[in-house]
Amino acid sequence: MRSVQPEWVPNISSFDDAHYFEEDEPISDWSESMGSETVEESENRAGLDSEFLHFGFEADVRALVVEFTARPYDSTKLKRFDRDIDDHSELEDEEKEYIKWYARRAGHKERKRPRDKLLRDPWVKDDVLRMRKQTAFLGYSWRCKGTLHRPRVDGVIAAIS
Repeated sequence: MRSVQPEWVPNISSFDDAHYFEEDEPISDWSESMGSETVEESENRAGLDSEFLHFGFEADVRALVVEFTARPYDSTKLKRFDRDIDDHSELEDEEKEYIKWYARRAGHKERKRPRDKLLRDPWVKDDVLRMRKQTAFLGYSWRCKGTLHRPRVDGVIAAIS
């Protein structure tokens, strides 16, 4: 196996050639077949809410947090919320950090829309996905080249070692 030259070797010259995901967003395993909230998450949310109410924040701070966690958020809304919390001069630094932590735990991120215009359309989405799954590998076949056509690389291995 070591003496056979691979059929294809990728040409990677920089980090960007092998960079597939954005660094600031974690990879999501969300799927439409799974529910958006499990029983454990709802129990954790109830515990978080009771702990937040027990902390005893002012009414304006509670209203700000409830308004933020009521709707899904993106990075822009999250930064604006952090700025609003930092602007409250009557809060101590520990309280500000707790509110930011609570908002990230109790709120939920806004799902990104599909980049494909056909997958954005709710009327066509299911048919397009089904058709793409059926025809994904149509016309592709992988056949191994015979060993007669492959050049031997014994000389290359000997030269390296």
